[in-house]
Amino acid sequence: PTSYEMRQLEQQNARLRDTLVRMRDLAAHEKHEMLKLTRDLEAKKAENADLTKTNEKLIARTTELENQVTDLHEQVDAALGAEEMVEQLGQQKLTLEDRQKELEETIADLEALQEINDQLQEDSRELEMDLREEVDLAHAATREALRQKEAILESLADRELTIVKFRELVHKLQEQNQDLRIQLEKESSNKSSVAQVLPEMLDFKKMFAESKAHARAIDLELRRMEVQQSQQHVQYLAAFMPDSFMNRGGDNDAVLVLLLFPRLLWKCEVLLSQLKDKFPAVTTAITPQVLTQGHAVQQYTARCYLAMHLHSLQAILRQFHDGLNSCSPETLLKVGSSYPDMAQQERALDGYIDLHKRDQLDENVNSDSLEKCVNYFVTMHPLLLLASGETRVHQGHLVSDLGKALQAACDSIHTDTATIQALIKSGPEPTDMQLLCQHLSTVMEVASQHLKQIRR
Repeated sequence: PTSYEMRQLEQQNARLRDTLVRMRDLAAHEKHEMLKLTRDLEAKKAENADLTKTNEKLIARTTELENQVTDLHEQVDAALGAEEMVEQLGQQKLTLEDRQKELEETIADLEALQEINDQLQEDSRELEMDLREEVDLAHAATREALRQKEAILESLADRELTIVKFRELVHKLQEQNQDLRIQLEKESSNKSSVAQVLPEMLDFKKMFAESKAHARAIDLELRRMEVQQSQQHVQYLAAFMPDSFMNRGGDNDAVLVLLLFPRLLWKCEVLLSQLKDKFPAVTTAITPQVLTQGHAVQQYTARCYLAMHLHSLQAILRQFHDGLNSCSPETLLKVGSSYPDMAQQERALDGYIDLHKRDQLDENVNSDSLEKCVNYFVTMHPLLLLASGETRVHQGHLVSDLGKALQAACDSIHTDTATIQALIKSGPEPTDMQLLCQHLSTVMEVASQHLKQIRR
């Protein structure tokens, strides 16, 4: 090619290069614009989606508001028609206010009547307590009268027997007297007849005592026979029981423990009755002369002290008795397993009964064994019965028995303070000991009054 063609080709190449550069720049620019448009499109799509959701929410909200508007229209329509109802309700409110005032007046009257009723019930309860106390005293007097009646009937029977024997003796003496007269008429000696009559007169009381003792011996023999029959009956029944029945902690111990507590209560009652008869209350004023003349004051104090422990023992024994009558068989068997230890405590009461039989129960008797017996049952009662949750404390029996125990303690302290006051020489001014004794005496009297009200 020629130079012209070469120059022309170079110019074309230069123009092509420029065109290629411009095309490259234009392609890059278009690519950039395409990316930008793509991003804008995606943003618009997202915005469109948000607007669609917002539109749906607004449509739902519009529907809800339309429903609310409809409800409000209905409520407005109902409110427009409720004016008459408001007037009626206002009239009813006034009527109810009048009725409320009437009811408040009625309530005030009823409260006044309730106060009167409570007062009447309180008076009736006090009257009932007084009547019950009188009934208890009447029952006690009746029992005492029956006991005296039995003693009188027994005495009458003994006297009738004595009269019969006396009549026989009188008849015999009359016959002997007639014989003596005949012998006197015959001038014979009467020494032998007199010697025969006098021993019979002297032995009359011995004959009567022997007859009475013979009757009692027969009665005791009959009772002994009944006891032996009962024991033999129990042995026969036990022979048919399984071996587990007689095991320790078995049903046999449960039965024995059921019999133990009524027996212990009965023995306590016997001791209390015998102590009351043997050591009567001191009715006269306690003076140095009374203290030096005998031991009645000391014996009465000892009686009150023992009575306090016996009533305390009765209180816990009665709780055992009530609890065993209402507990489950499992709890009864649990208590029955402690029967051997409980039976050991019975020996304390038996010891005091034996002392009374031998006439050795006096003011010098030791009460440690009785206190240990009380402490034992007081300790075992929560462990054996209350811990099971099946039984509760019988409040009535507990208050009654402990009230008697506290009354006996008050009587003992009151007697001791009176004794100390009698032994202290009185001066122009009372000593501290005298003031203390007077204070204790007053406190015991007040406590006795409160205990009497509690027993009612």
